[in-house]
Amino acid sequence: MSRFPAEALSRITLGTVQFGMPYGKAKPTLPPDARTLAATLDAAVDGGITCLDTAGNYGDAESRIGGWLRGRRDRPLIVSKLPPVDRPDEVVPGHVDTCLAASLAALGVDRLDGYLVHRADDLHRPGVADRLRAAVEDGRIRTFGVSVYEPQQLDRALAVAGIGAVQLPASVFDQRFADAGLIGRCADRGIVVFVRSLFLQGALFLEPDRLPPHLQPLQPAMRHLRAIAAEAGCPLASLALAAVLTLPGVTSAVIGVGSPQELCDNLAACKAMPPDEAAAAGARKAAGGLPEAILDVRRWPAYSGRSGS
Repeated sequence: MSRFPAEALSRITLGTVQFGMPYGKAKPTLPPDARTLAATLDAAVDGGITCLDTAGNYGDAESRIGGWLRGRRDRPLIVSKLPPVDRPDEVVPGHVDTCLAASLAALGVDRLDGYLVHRADDLHRPGVADRLRAAVEDGRIRTFGVSVYEPQQLDRALAVAGIGAVQLPASVFDQRFADAGLIGRCADRGIVVFVRSLFLQGALFLEPDRLPPHLQPLQPAMRHLRAIAAEAGCPLASLALAAVLTLPGVTSAVIGVGSPQELCDNLAACKAMPPDEAAAAGARKAAGGLPEAILDVRRWPAYSGRSGS
């Protein structure tokens, strides 16, 4: 089986859900216009980002990226996702091929570097894993994998032969997958681990005194994190990045932006991470132990995001 080229993967992967649809709960964003989109993608490549994360159900994100890719001699690595499969079992395998073909056409590429099942349970539906393994064999994708929300989903997915990449939520607040040993298991098997929701849908940057009722349990941890960042002499975003990127087995962090300035801010935050891992470890300790209702954004009131994003 082929594998994801992890050696070419930057520590930051550019998330693109914001390019195709309104997104975010704590700090909602609208898709950028065409000029801003192109400038953001150009800035990502110029800034050393080597991978884009997208999906067939991120509005028109794939086709917008495809328009930017046209005419480029080189292109970044691209990971896309199989949209949730709401079809009868007997037509599911063909549907996988149809969705993959649609993503390839929208992006204007012959092969995806990674193709993840967006809804974890769909990986176990009849024929899905077989069709994904076939797509690896015939060169339409380098590797396949799954996007998960819960440790139990990843534990189950690791039993599927051929898994080469996973995407999971992790943040200074959310350490469930590391604590369960699942990130380490992926690393031991050479599975690329993408982490998302590093800033908990932007909640990290809200003022502790202005948190909405459902996020009130974050307040003590947020105050503590600000104190740790000040002591370490780094921005809060840098501390949050370090808390995740120093976890053994984490390969790349998926961060979405809506403008070149946001992208530059995130790249600067990455460069400003504290060199002493003690600050990152202290942040994880200070912010751990939060209830599942906070960590799983699907449980937030009137959640309208996309599974696995």
